[in-house]
Amino acid sequence: MEPPSPHDIACLLVHGLNGLRYDFDEIAVQLQARGYGAAQVLLPGHEVHHRVASNYGWDDWTAEVQQQFDALAQRYRRVVVIGHSMGGALALHLATREPRVTAVAALCAPTALHAGLVPVVRLGRYLMPFIPVFREDISDPWERYTYRRRKVTQWVSLAPLHTLLQVLPALRQDLYRVQCPTLLIAARNDHVVPVHDAYIIYNAISARHKQLFVLERSWHVVTRDVERDIVTDHILHFLEGLRVSDEQINAHTGQND
Repeated sequence: MEPPSPHDIACLLVHGLNGLRYDFDEIAVQLQARGYGAAQVLLPGHEVHHRVASNYGWDDWTAEVQQQFDALAQRYRRVVVIGHSMGGALALHLATREPRVTAVAALCAPTALHAGLVPVVRLGRYLMPFIPVFREDISDPWERYTYRRRKVTQWVSLAPLHTLLQVLPALRQDLYRVQCPTLLIAARNDHVVPVHDAYIIYNAISARHKQLFVLERSWHVVTRDVERDIVTDHILHFLEGLRVSDEQINAHTGQND
């Protein structure tokens, strides 16, 4: 069997806070099998010891995402940014500022989080700068065990988290700038990012083509949980819609020539 013909679409895959590139391993394989380009970002301060992680924050992450986006944009005509959790926030943030973003898929992206979290983290980062991760937010017991074993550290630095919380209000105000096609996926039983954050994003963005799907059985790490095949299917269908729309535009243009 011949491999699929390559598309002119590449996907930039962005993991979340305290996440791993492993989060998108299966999705990257599926994308590449269908001819899409796929690049997995490693955000500064991740897959390292938590004391190293404390030296990085939002500005470092946005700079890395921009740099990786620029590299893909030089090789592909269209670049879709797909992010999980904070990676979803980074994807949306890029789309508010970068007109070359073709589309965004934001999975369990934060925009409001839990009331009272900001002052707790603001004070806590001085009193207890590192907090232990007692359990990964994955409902599948085996995947939860596997995920934990892949981590370099079982602690979270509060300093990077504080930088994320500081920028969320500004991100909410800028969401109307997101005009590209947008796919949102949330999990009803997410214990990290409340499902209502997805509705806030959906209602705030200006994209004419936007979709929101809520998973019923997964927890926060939806790319590795029991409904990860559904997540992958939604992303592939979303990308196929971009390709089909482009073909229709080209056909229409050709008829007018």
